[in-house]
Amino acid sequence: MTMPTILACADAKMKEFNGEEFLEKYRGKKIIFVGLIELQPVALICMLHAVVPKSKYTLTTRGSLNIFTLPEYRVSVMELKNGFLVDVVKESVGQVLKLDSISTAGMWKGNDVLIFNSFHWWNHRLERSSSKTWIIWRPTESP
Repeated sequence: MTMPTILACADAKMKEFNGEEFLEKYRGKKIIFVGLIELQPVALICMLHAVVPKSKYTLTTRGSLNIFTLPEYRVSVMELKNGFLVDVVKESVGQVLKLDSISTAGMWKGNDVLIFNSFHWWNHRLERSSSKTWIIWRPTESP
């Protein structure tokens, strides 16, 4: 099954998505999306499931990690929800963004494809204090 070609701009021609080709190419591989990018992994999962609708897929959750697996192809598509990639911890001054601390990095190891999306950083401007997730950023070693 192929999906219709989607054009990024008027003159661009993109190759149609071929789910069977994708599954063969990524047979035995692990693909992980890191960040706040829920629609991208879900879209990929839907396109892959459409190719093998009778597959005995598994969908598991381990904390902030969602894992979709097609056992016939040993392909896993994972989503690790982590809006800042780095850690946000509570300290006496409030929520602190630790720019040199990534406690979830161990979950990235052993994956064949790693897709980051850190757009979330830019939604938290200092002047919008009511919606800030963090109040200050600094290296872990700082007092």
